[in-house]
Amino acid sequence: EEEDNRQDNVNVIHLVEDDGKNITYSVDADSLKVKFEVIKDRCWVSVKEGNSVIFQGNLNSGETKEWETTDKLRIRIGNPPAVKVILNGNEIDISGDHPKNLIVMRKQ
Repeated sequence: EEEDNRQDNVNVIHLVEDDGKNITYSVDADSLKVKFEVIKDRCWVSVKEGNSVIFQGNLNSGETKEWETTDKLRIRIGNPPAVKVILNGNEIDISGDHPKNLIVMRKQ
């Protein structure tokens, strides 16, 4: 039964803040997995883990990219309408026409 409870909490995602430019989510999980699916056009993306840039570049329509960490990820999204973002198996809302900063972290 403990295993079932732990499994239920793996993908509990909390929206911490969304001020229109910065969106912060915390996740009750041992690790974070963020997947980008470019559904139209293209999107410039920059991903930082801690203080290190681990990815920066354009993703084209049809491309997917995935990052996994136990740390915090800071993601700059140049064209939010072009991408679908999946955080630990759940699609999250990054709507809006302007570039966004997405911060995802494990719940403390």
